[in-house]
Amino acid sequence: MREGTLIPTNLLNWPRIAPMLPELKLLVLALWSSPHMSCAGCGLVPLRPFSSTLGLSAESTQTGLEILEKAGLIVTDQQTGEIFIRDWFRFHKFPTGKSYGMLLNSVEKIESAQLKELVRSCLPAAPAYINKPISKPGNGGAAGRQVDEATGVLLMDESDRERISALVKNHGADRVKSAADGIRADGGRPFVSLVYSVLKTVLKTQNQQQRDGIDYAGMGRINPNNPSREKF
Repeated sequence: MREGTLIPTNLLNWPRIAPMLPELKLLVLALWSSPHMSCAGCGLVPLRPFSSTLGLSAESTQTGLEILEKAGLIVTDQQTGEIFIRDWFRFHKFPTGKSYGMLLNSVEKIESAQLKELVRSCLPAAPAYINKPISKPGNGGAAGRQVDEATGVLLMDESDRERISALVKNHGADRVKSAADGIRADGGRPFVSLVYSVLKTVLKTQNQQQRDGIDYAGMGRINPNNPSREKF
């Protein structure tokens, strides 16, 4: 859960919010400050505990969320229970490569396909050096500094080289490169944290199948869109 957030100082004076009842304004503030919201402005807010914190009934809170959605302030997915704050990225910009990588990882954790696609369409511009063309490993040149030549893992800063070395030590260069290539083939950006998540999922699957007496050698590449996301 996040320990801090950004809340617009004039939030309650927005034209869409100013005329609302106090209970609805409280609900808006609670969503913006909720620790259940990820850095992508999307999260699964538990209705009853959330309502209890606000001193409202679950029914009143649910009705309030529906009103906020009609006002264009949030989007919800009834199947997953997730909520996305529409104006989130007006104030959360993620100017560094590391913070932008954390943002991308948060987006991948969204369960709702509808909300994930919406969030992706609203993402702020990436830091300039991430948007530059990425040269293939071994090509050299200025752009080549963005990619680890041996593994193809995308570098956000020089400290990532130590993390890549640890991955290579634990999993082998070929497996790290295969994971990075798989992420890129699926349209993703192979940051260290995402490559780590894929490798962890592969290792977990391999160990499980070995315990079950299943031969792992014949398995194809693991889909990186559904690995568990853990901080490296």
